[in-house]
Amino acid sequence: MDTAGEITAPPRPAEQVRAHSLGWALVAALTVPLVGATAYGHANHRLERHNLAPWDRAWARTAPRWTISP
Repeated sequence: MDTAGEITAPPRPAEQVRAHSLGWALVAALTVPLVGATAYGHANHRLERHNLAPWDRAWARTAPRWTISP
């Protein structure tokens, strides 16, 4: 019985509990590397943009001297 006095369902069989646990373990095993790879990719992209920004500014000043105007 539950706290309200109602009859509850019988406990799940061991095989069903095992299958349910295995399913959640599989979800976690796939989610953790996916989240890690996504975070790494985002951080890598941001750092690359940050590191290339000074080069872009310097090239913007230098490019007009190296580019032939039509």
